[in-house]
Parts: sequence; C-alpha cells; structure tokens
Amino acid sequence: RQSNIIRLFINGTLTVTRTGVSNPQTVNRYIDIGRRESGSQARRYNGYMDDVRFFKGTALYTSNFTPPTSALGTSPNITTLRGGFEDKARNHGVTTVGTAAVNSSVKKFGTSSLFVDGNSDYAAIPDDSFSFSTGDFTVEAWVYHTGVSGSSNIFDFRKSGDGFTINMDTSGNVGYYSNKAGDYVISQGSNSIGTNSWKHLALCRHQ
Repeated sequence: RQSNIIRLFINGTLTVTRTGVSNPQTVNRYIDIGRRESGSQARRYNGYMDDVRFFKGTALYTSNFTPPTSALGTSPNITTLRGGFEDKARNHGVTTVGTAAVNSSVKKFGTSSLFVDGNSDYAAIPDDSFSFSTGDFTVEAWVYHTGVSGSSNIFDFRKSGDGFTINMDTSGNVGYYSNKAGDYVISQGSNSIGTNSWKHLALCRHQ
C-alpha cells in the first residue's frame, strides 16, 4: 500500500512525487489564492484560474489521467470554485483583494474565470472554511499563466509552521513546498506550464 505520498500532475501527467510526507496541513487556516500567505515576498500569481476544486478525504489521482473535459461537480466534501470563484464560492466566504475579479474574456468552462494581475491581487478563503486535517486530499484547477515576473504562489495553505503551497519558479516550473517542521522541501523539476494556454494542475496526498 502506498502511503504518505504527495503527487503533482500537470495536464494529467505525473511530474513530481514526494514520499514520506507527514500530515502537511493539520490546523485550520485561510487559503490564499494567487499569492504568498504573508511576509514581504508577496509572490503574486499573474493569470487566470477556473474550475478550482479542494477535495477533502480522497486522493483522486495516483497515476497519469485524462484531465476533466467539463466543469467539475460538487459534494459535501468538495469546495468547488467555478465560474471565476463567484457562483459556487459565496457560501465559503471567498474575498477578493485589489483588482482580482471575474473576467469573461478568458475562461476554460462556462462564462468566466478569476483574473489576478500579479501586482496586488489575490483571493482568500477564511480559516474556518476548510481544512484537510490528517487525511487524503486533492487540490486541482485549470490555470492560464500570462507571464513571469518572479516566483509566485498559486495556492498557499500555510500557517505557523504548518501547511504547504503550490508554486512556480521564475521559469514557470510548478512545484510543491511543505512548511511542516522536519519536512521543509521544495519539489520542482523541468515542468514549465508556459504562458497563454490552459493547463490542468492536480496535487494529491495519499495517506
């Protein structure tokens, strides 16, 4: 039985595997979407996001797969942020900061996506809204990266030495970084998502 494994997939292809991972997020915290959780290094993401899903209790993917071809569904264990984080997200207390906003010109499914410009924009979900705790989970989303101005965080689940991020380096390579004591690691290879096209990202933790 495989256990304590983090897997990162890009367009359904396994690109990063991290073994021996302890529980990466065990405290409730707000989720930053499109920036670093705190500090002077904001690490803002520049681009669009659509059909984001946080799935608690299941590692949906353990090997290569075909990315979704339509908008994702919902269930009691899923926080789904579709249509630019508006139609499904209001019940989860999502807030936008700066000029982060729904944009209808670029979208993967439906009529809109979320756009953040890499400067002062991001979205956030309150810390009492969602926690992965100690079990399996999946984070997945379609992203449309428009340019690299530095390292950036796509999703940040960190708080007080706990949690993790999905991030990009200056070349657009996507990776996983754990902030857990004893497991400080960045797993990042040559897997650039490029610019100006939709890419599917999925991070799965199998306990």
